Amino acid sequence: MSAAEIDALKAIHETEKRSEEIVHVAEIEAERTITNSRLVTSKRFNQAEAMLEQEAAKHLNTSVAEAEVAIAKLMSECEADISSTKRLANERRENAIQQLKVLILEWR
Repeated sequence: MSAAEIDALKAIHETEKRSEEIVHVAEIEAERTITNSRLVTSKRFNQAEAMLEQEAAKHLNTSVAEAEVAIAKLMSECEADISSTKRLANERRENAIQQLKVLILEWR
């Protein structure tokens, strides 16, 4: 083999070696990019999840507050109904007592 052929083979070998190194570095960089993308995606997902939880908590608090207002209103209405019913019952009792007194006086 001539010196030119040997030099050509060495150049080819070096080129192949450098190509493999370039491919290897590119693979490592691709893996890093994928890993970084996954981390960023995971972080964004966690942030979105936290925001959704906060929003859900706000709605839950609003719903609880609305329910408390509705319950207070119902309790007030019930208390008014109870008071009205007691007053009506007392009036009827007084009327019944008066009627009994009249009947007793008539009977004597």
